[in-house]
Amino acid sequence: MSTPASPAPQTGAGQGAARVRAAFHRAVKELVADEAGAPLTIPVVAGRAGVHAATVYRRWGTVGELLADVATSRFSGGIVVPDTGSLREDLERCASDLAKDLCDPDTLALVRANGTGGEQGAAACRGERRQQLEAMLEREQARGGQPPSLERATEPCSRPSTTGPSAPTSPSPPNGHALSCHTCCRKGPRDRGGPYTMVVKETELPFLRRCVELAAEALEAGDEPFGSVLVGADGTVLAEDHNRVASGDRTRHPEFELARWSAAHLTPEERAAATVYTSGEHCPMCAAAHAWVGLGRIVYVASSQQLGEWLAELGVPAPPVRTLAVREVAPGVPVAGPVPELTEEIRALHRRFHEGRARA
Repeated sequence: MSTPASPAPQTGAGQGAARVRAAFHRAVKELVADEAGAPLTIPVVAGRAGVHAATVYRRWGTVGELLADVATSRFSGGIVVPDTGSLREDLERCASDLAKDLCDPDTLALVRANGTGGEQGAAACRGERRQQLEAMLEREQARGGQPPSLERATEPCSRPSTTGPSAPTSPSPPNGHALSCHTCCRKGPRDRGGPYTMVVKETELPFLRRCVELAAEALEAGDEPFGSVLVGADGTVLAEDHNRVASGDRTRHPEFELARWSAAHLTPEERAAATVYTSGEHCPMCAAAHAWVGLGRIVYVASSQQLGEWLAELGVPAPPVRTLAVREVAPGVPVAGPVPELTEEIRALHRRFHEGRARA
């Protein structure tokens, strides 16, 4: 059972203020959607809404504050408080809802429109969900349960992306109540200047499994096991490739090849709407190519950190280029991963490749 929190009805002046606020919000969303339009400023928003700029300034001192208000308005007063009778299920549903909130196209558009305002809006969204979590934990305690602290319950949401087999393990909170790292939209790189780590949907797993298959094909061909798939906005597979560095050209990574292919065959709009699924997080070279051609989201099975740890365990020498996360090379690119369901398969492929090379 879920209980929606309903806002109190407004009357008189309150209704008028709500109409004015709604008009400003519509103006902002229209301007954000118009990518070729003028920069988002208070005067521009006021002009689109058909009011004097002073009216906007009286409500929001900066465009960042206005964007934060727009980004959070869709949640305020309308958050559904889960009540399944099980705290674990309530927490999992809350995590899933948070992921949907932060990955919503309107919210992401606002984040891209204004870094500061977008971050304020996303932080406010997290604040709304934090209040929801507090209410659920208090309810569990009132029922006689022993819920974990708020910080302990949300720990996986702020943990770095090292959820693969080689990642250090942490003790479970009391009663095993914790948010799933794969289910929730973690507080990610945006907190350090990059986009949020986004949830990986079940419908995306077939593309990731194809990446694993391509990585296996590369291994069978005597190459390093990496595979990538480029998918359009409508879910159509546009191109795919696997590693071909055994030819002697160490730049022949599949992500780099897909970036070059997209630059030659897709419009800027098509590139921005496309997603690159890959068996391993992009190296710095591929991340830079991805950003320079304007491709959209990246979804990877295993992170660069995980791969580095696996190779270190196998005694593989460090590469000539420093290993960096995508967010450190291309902070404007949305990134999702790793995907625990498939990381062990990728780890096994790399073990086979390097152990076979050591025996040769």
